[in-house]
Amino acid sequence: MSPDIIFGEVTREKIKIDARELSARLGGYCTSCSSVADEYIYEILDAASPRYAARLVDVEYTDDGAVSIAGRKIYSAALIKNLAGAEQAYLLAVTLGIEVDRYLKRMSAISPARHFIADGVASALAEALADASEREICKGYTSRPRFSPGYADIPLSYQSALLAALSDERRLGISLTDSYLMIPTKSISAIIGIEK
Repeated sequence: MSPDIIFGEVTREKIKIDARELSARLGGYCTSCSSVADEYIYEILDAASPRYAARLVDVEYTDDGAVSIAGRKIYSAALIKNLAGAEQAYLLAVTLGIEVDRYLKRMSAISPARHFIADGVASALAEALADASEREICKGYTSRPRFSPGYADIPLSYQSALLAALSDERRLGISLTDSYLMIPTKSISAIIGIEK
């Protein structure tokens, strides 16, 4: 592993699910769903192996309207706007782990309703893991909002370069399908612009 890559595990106490995020993931039908979702939160966290990898890289803005991050040019007006002139960024990847995928597969065999709720809870937990990981790595910095491949005008295919820059697939346990979707499915990759 490259010495400038930060690898960490996040304890369940640091993963604080946001009620609004959870409600949105459950289709917005439930504004006080904590009692319904609590069972799933505990079961998913029991199955999870929450971890992250991050790397601080330089950001360069090119004359042809691109941004170069970790040696890869990206033509994305939305990303450039998000970075707002930041000269460095963290590349971040987080995952709840493959056992959460197996848990969700079991839920889908039990009932579509249970799977829907469990999947929404797992997605909200992945966001909470990304939040916790970001808080840990960005201490002492002012950070921009996370910006993920596949959002706005940044291609999903950039996930390949982002994960390659974090370079330790075995330790992190994230791989990509041919269509650049992450496995385990409850994983997130992002670029976070920072400044002192």
